[in-house]
Amino acid sequence: MLRCGFCDKKDISGQRGLRNHWNKCGARLARITSAATQAVATEAARVESEATAAAQEILDKNIPEVPRAPSPLPPGAGGRPHRRPRLPARYCDDAPEPPTPILRPLEPEPDLPTSNATQQEIPTQTWVKTEPNAHGFYKVFPNRPTHDPEDSISLDDLCRSSQLLTGTPKVAAANPPFFSFLNSTVARLMTWFHLGSNLKSIADLDVILQDDFDRMHPEGFSAARENKRLDDASNILPGQPPSGWTVGSVKIKLPAPKICKPEADAAEFEVAGILYRPLLNVMTEAFQSPAFMQYHTTPFASRRDPNHDPSKPDTTLEDVNFKLDESGLPPLAAGHEAICGEIYTSPEMLKAHHALHRWDKPHIETIIAAYMFWSDSTHLANFGNASLWPLYTFFGNLSKYIRAKPMANAGFHQAYFPSVCLC
Repeated sequence: MLRCGFCDKKDISGQRGLRNHWNKCGARLARITSAATQAVATEAARVESEATAAAQEILDKNIPEVPRAPSPLPPGAGGRPHRRPRLPARYCDDAPEPPTPILRPLEPEPDLPTSNATQQEIPTQTWVKTEPNAHGFYKVFPNRPTHDPEDSISLDDLCRSSQLLTGTPKVAAANPPFFSFLNSTVARLMTWFHLGSNLKSIADLDVILQDDFDRMHPEGFSAARENKRLDDASNILPGQPPSGWTVGSVKIKLPAPKICKPEADAAEFEVAGILYRPLLNVMTEAFQSPAFMQYHTTPFASRRDPNHDPSKPDTTLEDVNFKLDESGLPPLAAGHEAICGEIYTSPEMLKAHHALHRWDKPHIETIIAAYMFWSDSTHLANFGNASLWPLYTFFGNLSKYIRAKPMANAGFHQAYFPSVCLC
């Protein structure tokens, strides 16, 4: 005979009788209920304690600590105080300083009436020079720029680490969820048929209860046609990418082995299936993006005065009787240095900008878009030989320090080249 450990009932025959008694034992059920209630209360107290601790930690972080005064160093053996060690000057690096902003023109004053006899034509100065910064760097523009990205640069931007940048995801034009079927009802029906198990269950029929299941959609439904549509979906581009892609072809001359013939007489081979974007579309996408605020639309000459002393307020007057160079800029002053580090500060872009402004209209700003192309084969998988050969476009109007950051999204897809085997 067995005895219940909860209510002390005796004379229970066998294990089966004990289990039957436990199912009806009020003392056992009361103890289980009490234990469950206590466990719930303990878990609630733990959650509340963690939330209180987290809130207190946030408050402690937001409250700035009061700086304590440094304790004086104890005197040495001779009674003299110890000298506080200092970092050598060669280890003290100067913080980078943003370039000086461009002085905006003042409101023009009304012209005073003058006689025609004394009025002389004064040549207008088009180039603009900024003041040197603490390190003697200054910029010379061929004309007053309408947009200078370096005007808004702060010390935080110059010292910011690349790990702190966050890229803005681009919202691409996605296909509807039921691609490549005509509607969601047909897509759910074909999914139910293909992806379900061989033995259909009652729960599988609940597909007709979905919100996007319309009884009018299956009108004229054909399973064979939908299966063919599904098979052909692999040959269809996944939607139209932004800025429009075009499929084209080119003809290349084939070399004749061991035969010397003019190139004009060589056989031609047409390479089809080249996916590309027009250059104007890529430029439009780049110039309409938020990153355009960092593009340099007006090139300039970056120069440095090694003898510049920011502590001296006096400014040395330069000779104004000089001839502008082929870029429309004043010549480099004696002792000054020319700094070349970007495409928009190169002499070639300055020359092209100066030549382009001969046909510039007063109400339209004319700028140069410095295209830069890169191309290399890309392996797509760790296994197999699947690869692509893309062509990327960058713009030299953007600083190389920004283009080098992967999270800046400074590159644009220009084309994709197919692989050709001429064996």
